[in-house]
Amino acid sequence: MSSMGKGSPPAGDGPEPYIPRPRRRDVRSDSAINLNGRPLGTLADFWAWAFTDLRDNTFRGIFAEWLVAQLLGLPMSQRGGWDCYDLTAGDKRIEVKCSSYLQPWAQRRQTLPVYSRLFSQCWDANSDTFRPPDYNADIYVFCLQACQDAEAWDALDLTQWQFWVLPREVLAHNKTKTLSQAGLVRLARHAYDFTQPMRADDLSARLWPILGPAERKSAPKDESSA
Repeated sequence: MSSMGKGSPPAGDGPEPYIPRPRRRDVRSDSAINLNGRPLGTLADFWAWAFTDLRDNTFRGIFAEWLVAQLLGLPMSQRGGWDCYDLTAGDKRIEVKCSSYLQPWAQRRQTLPVYSRLFSQCWDANSDTFRPPDYNADIYVFCLQACQDAEAWDALDLTQWQFWVLPREVLAHNKTKTLSQAGLVRLARHAYDFTQPMRADDLSARLWPILGPAERKSAPKDESSA
């Protein structure tokens, strides 16, 4: 007779239970990193060491997500590394894509900007499973660091950025999984009659009519006009 108690499932029967996830801690740039009470530095020290080279494709892409949110005045929580989309404006899901002509490695010629993974799997953190591939956002914002002069290149100079937008329906209709810069411009012109890219200083005014009503942060006060 089995020694297993009444009602206990046999070994290997049914899904294995999930273990608890670590609690996400609220930290700030000045959050201290200590060893036995002795300060080793702050989170800002770690960030400056690890993530400030915005030439890097990954870090520049994350910066673009933050930049679009700031320009639109969207309320922001902590970023999730495996989220299915990047931002929300009301009930609209926004995916931010980023590219650049110049890279941090030696180049014989400039990179042709490409925006990939438009049609992709989405990971569900609650079940540790992937959903079938799909277009996982309602609006796609494409950000190009458009400077082609290596000496002048500066991700923090917002005049060097250009922006386009496409709705999910256009990408799905064309079954677009990857877009070249020329393809993006052509589709954006067709979808919204955009003959010129959006700039950082007019992104909000041109994009909010597409997004519709949603909660925004208060616009920063222009101290120069005081």
